[in-house]
Amino acid sequence: MTALRLIRVLDVLHEHASALDSARALSSRPWHPLASRPVEKSRLVLCSSNVSLTTMSNSSLGLSEALQQYLLDVSLHEPEVCRRLRQQTLAMPNASMLSAAEQVQLLLLMLKMLDAKTGIEVGTFTGYTSLRLTLGMPELRMICCDVSEEFTAIARTYWREAGVADRIELRLAPALETLDDLIESGKSEAFDFAYIDADKAAYREYIERCMALVRPGGLIAIDNVLWSGRVADPENRDDDTLALRQLNEWLHSQEDYEYDLSLVPIGDGLTLLRKVSTT
Repeated sequence: MTALRLIRVLDVLHEHASALDSARALSSRPWHPLASRPVEKSRLVLCSSNVSLTTMSNSSLGLSEALQQYLLDVSLHEPEVCRRLRQQTLAMPNASMLSAAEQVQLLLLMLKMLDAKTGIEVGTFTGYTSLRLTLGMPELRMICCDVSEEFTAIARTYWREAGVADRIELRLAPALETLDDLIESGKSEAFDFAYIDADKAAYREYIERCMALVRPGGLIAIDNVLWSGRVADPENRDDDTLALRQLNEWLHSQEDYEYDLSLVPIGDGLTLLRKVSTT
């Protein structure tokens, strides 16, 4: 391990020790209504193969646990059925795949501004995002792409309970196949938005298909683009980090498509593309 790498590892350990000290200090304070719910804690993962430390969480990057909980306490308006699905998903081993609640709420707000009626989700997992969006927009219909029968079985249960199952079409197949089928069946520019949160190596191909499927003025949202900060670490060269780093550079510099771009540091990093009409 290089001296620089060792220093970085020690810095991360120091940050987590400081966070633990802060949490202990908070726990000793008098009760306050904004602290009445448990904080969703991040998880520290030690990857021995490349001696790197990775913090995975379902909260926004850079926020302390106390500030993250405050953000949720004073801003999140979450239907009860969504809250139960989120809590069930957070208890799963794959909890880090869940989009941050504040990020999904921001997406819902933007889609209401678009008056969105049709959408595509690439990567459904347990269905939290599609549940939240369809409950918040009674006229919204979605096509959801995933390959996991196990995870989407949970989604189906909650969709049925919430009464939105008839507005969500689940396609259990590789997402590129589904997107290509939609294009071949004449659905180009038929969708108001697309939300991409799936295998990182295929993000560029998903975006290229969604550029064809989303209408001018529509929105494409791409999750995990900051990847817990790993994209900014030149020493981190794992496959997903490299793919996301290359994607971010491509989106910033490419000239094949026209869109307005903003990378928002919410959740694990959310890139927003507003498709611009070329006519």
